[in-house]
Amino acid sequence: MAGTLRVGGKVLATHNSETDEVRLASDTKFSSGTPIKIAYQSYTTSTPIAANVNTFTASGLNKDFSISSANNQILIFGYVTVNHGYTADNSFKLEILADSTPIFTEPSSSEYGNGDGNESYTFKMYFNFLYSPNTTASTNYSISVSSSNGATAQPSSVPSTMTLMEISG
Repeated sequence: MAGTLRVGGKVLATHNSETDEVRLASDTKFSSGTPIKIAYQSYTTSTPIAANVNTFTASGLNKDFSISSANNQILIFGYVTVNHGYTADNSFKLEILADSTPIFTEPSSSEYGNGDGNESYTFKMYFNFLYSPNTTASTNYSISVSSSNGATAQPSSVPSTMTLMEISG
């Protein structure tokens, strides 16, 4: 059922019964720090990571997202599941991109191993970053990773996830 939400005679939101979407009125204001919109992605396709710590490989996590005001920010958080063999020490980096432009690069972290090559280690590379895009245009946010000795993201379909949250400014 379509409808309009009014408070004190002011329209705050409308509902479209055809699309089942609720849209906030463009002049609706929130106090600073209030979450406004959230988008989530889970990705399970196994993705090889090249053996070069300076070459980033797309993890498969990517999502288009826009904010309602250029004064708002986006909280980007989640993790990439990674597996690597214990044949040598391995360094990893993670990068967050907005329309293919890096907006955050995690300093290198290392995972150490001294096995005979028959072992492997699966872990999660967690990330969180508060970003001020200064635009309301739709932007593609994605996550890339690098590895000094090669690895696999989403091994055996173990998921990686990313959440984008618009925060009022």
